[in-house]
Amino acid sequence: MSETTGSASDFEDLMAKFLTWAALQGWTIDLSVSTVVSGRQSALSKSTCFTQFRWGTTIGTVVSMHQSTGFTGGVQSGLHPGDSGNGFNTSTSTTDANLDNERCLDQIGNGPFPSYYFYTNATGDYLHVVAERATDSFIHFGMAVGIDKFGDWNTMSGGAYAYGQSFFAATNSVGAASQFLFDGGATTDGGTNDSKIRGATIRLAGAPGQSGSGVWGEICGIRATAALADHAGNERARVLGGYRGGMLPRAFGNFPAGNSSGLAPLTPIALWYNNIAANPDRIYLLGFMKDVRMLDLTYFAPKNTFTLGADTWRVFPIGRRAEGATAGNTDFLGVAYKV
Repeated sequence: MSETTGSASDFEDLMAKFLTWAALQGWTIDLSVSTVVSGRQSALSKSTCFTQFRWGTTIGTVVSMHQSTGFTGGVQSGLHPGDSGNGFNTSTSTTDANLDNERCLDQIGNGPFPSYYFYTNATGDYLHVVAERATDSFIHFGMAVGIDKFGDWNTMSGGAYAYGQSFFAATNSVGAASQFLFDGGATTDGGTNDSKIRGATIRLAGAPGQSGSGVWGEICGIRATAALADHAGNERARVLGGYRGGMLPRAFGNFPAGNSSGLAPLTPIALWYNNIAANPDRIYLLGFMKDVRMLDLTYFAPKNTFTLGADTWRVFPIGRRAEGATAGNTDFLGVAYKV
């Protein structure tokens, strides 16, 4: 595992530094920062993980993210082969005005970014990013060629994922409409389901009960949501869990961590496949996010580190470590990255 840190003058500077670093980890830069229509875009890939970014000039605080099964030069983000189907820009519209309806880095702003932290492992299997968008206020995004699989997934294959993070300006960001680190929100805005439009996606094929032509799972926080299709119209599988979903955060998420308490209960971020074709539904544990954990930040300050055995961890709030209904506040919900 390794940590790279620095600062960036604006989002384009952050993205340029991220792409330069990603290339050093063995990723292919399919598209350096380039102009598209009235905005900008970039793309990178490794193995079966293809991720694209797009940001506009009319909505400077929003960056859309897209995941696909391939890359074609000269094609706009959201329209690449096997696109996962998140957001309006993946269908008939590819305009800046719809960027805030994507899986996105919502409310990220244009900097300057006082600090950023890039994380990967020795083989560059994942790229996890934490950007300080304002003093002690953070946003997370990333992608990977796979998760730490549980067993052999039976007959399932895949694992490449991409995730962004959505804040909502009017509410405390731990509310149901927010999404980050593999989880999605519930319906909050007149019928648009935020988990399906803004949520993370993972490549998944051959799961019991999964549509034969489907290669995507949509990661959502609740079981009741109906599935959406990918860009080609194939049904996406339902994947549960993430930072706030599933049994693990419910069981272990309320134990406060800190040097003063002597506790550091690190909870894995797990994903579960929900086979809705079975009656009753059946749930399968897919695996865990590599080298990232949940923890309660009651006794930790942002960017603190602690050591357990041979491992050092750095902690961040999922947004801003503050209580109350102010936009961006995320109470003591924390994330630990292995340094």
